[in-house]
Amino acid sequence: MRVVADSHAAHWYVNGSARLSAPARRALASAEDEPGGIVVSVATLIDLWYVTQTTQGVSGADLDRLRAGMLSSPAVELYPVDVADQTPTSASTEA
Repeated sequence: MRVVADSHAAHWYVNGSARLSAPARRALASAEDEPGGIVVSVATLIDLWYVTQTTQGVSGADLDRLRAGMLSSPAVELYPVDVADQTPTSASTEA
C-alpha cells in the first residue's frame, strides 16, 4: 500500500509522537515495508522549514533528521511539485 504523508504525519511518525493516530501510524508502518510506499511532497519539506523559522514546533535538528531519513529510505518517494500536471478548473479558466 502507498500512502501520502503531509507535514504533521511525517514529523509525528519520525519522532514517534502520540499525536499521530493509531490508524495513521499503522498505515505508515505498513507502507514503509515497500519501496516508495510513503509519498512525501517536497512542499512538505518547505512547510517544515517554514515552521522552523516561525515557531518552536519543529526544530532545525528535527528537520535535519527528517530530511536525512527521507533521503536515505527506499520506502520514501519525494514527489516534486509540478504545475504542468494540474488541470485548470472552470473557475480559473473563466477569468
